[in-house]
Amino acid sequence: MAGGELPALLRIVRRDGTVDDPEPMDLSTLEDEALIFADLTPADLNQLAEPWQLMEVISSDARFGVRRAAVKRLYESVDPERFIEYAHDRLPAERNPWVRSNLEYYRDLALGTPRDDAQRTPSSQAEFEYRQNPTAPEWAAVARFREQISESGTAATMLTALRTHLSNAPADLVIRRIAATELTEVAEEERAVVRDELLELLPHETDPSVRMYMAFALAFAAETGDAEVVGLLRSLAAVEPNILLVRPELEYLAWSIETGDEDPEHMTR
Repeated sequence: MAGGELPALLRIVRRDGTVDDPEPMDLSTLEDEALIFADLTPADLNQLAEPWQLMEVISSDARFGVRRAAVKRLYESVDPERFIEYAHDRLPAERNPWVRSNLEYYRDLALGTPRDDAQRTPSSQAEFEYRQNPTAPEWAAVARFREQISESGTAATMLTALRTHLSNAPADLVIRRIAATELTEVAEEERAVVRDELLELLPHETDPSVRMYMAFALAFAAETGDAEVVGLLRSLAAVEPNILLVRPELEYLAWSIETGDEDPEHMTR
């Protein structure tokens, strides 16, 4: 191939049938385009006016946060039928869990499927209400738990709270949310105990936010390559109802524990 030139490339936009004029490209041109994608930020998406441009970003090597944002922009830019068809075509090839989950979430919305993944979870709503008036009588148990943490903020304290405040009453939800969040800070101090307890407790947690924090704590307690923890997180991800926010975190944590790699940009499955 003379001059290191690659065959002429066509840009074909399947939905409206338009075709760009073919033009020769060399390797440096392709490398420059890859660097442009790599440097994109979510704010840059405001400059992309055409759906095919967003589709290019989604399938590019841009950072997953940018590609995830491009999915939402595409959903807002095209009619539902077009987005459904695009998601159907793209999903088999998509390996990043956040991008894949966004494709599925917005596809479901385009299909008219009710989803509340982006809304406040019950524990988040309860915490919001608690913060409005923390001294109200209905939050007395939360106040007592906070005092207990200030005196003994150990992993055992958090695990006991997760075991004993099991109802979906607002105060119990707030206590579990606090306990799970605090547990991420102390999980590494008592790895074995935290690991074993959370392996038992996590599958039964009903609140999406608390599930996610408990999964973080379990990941902090697990050693790299812990097959039992990886297996649990993957099995939970497979049935996780909150596909937009919680499922990709579970998939990431399983992958990170299995590989020892903490950079989500490296995820390939």
